Amino acid sequence: MSADAGNADNAGGVNLMAEIAKSIAEGVFIPSVLAAELDISSKELSERLFMMARMGFIAKDAPAASSCGCAKCCCGCNISECGSALSGSSYILTEKGKKLLKA
Repeated sequence: MSADAGNADNAGGVNLMAEIAKSIAEGVFIPSVLAAELDISSKELSERLFMMARMGFIAKDAPAASSCGCAKCCCGCNISECGSALSGSSYILTEKGKKLLKA
């Protein structure tokens, strides 16, 4: 792979992270819709969210107490996915994530 191809891949990854961060910042984070808009699979989005959290760009927002009694989330997610990266979990941008948006 040429250096240009490597740079293009890296730039695409940063752009993808910026798009995910933008969606989180706007409060319109619907994983299935975002994955379709970004033309990536739900699995790839889940992996990207995990990576962004490990890198310190995002953090899982603690869900509010729910009326259903579920200890994980119950914020409208599919209960079979409860607790996964793509469930109804909400994310917040960290200071580092906010800088990504400004870049």
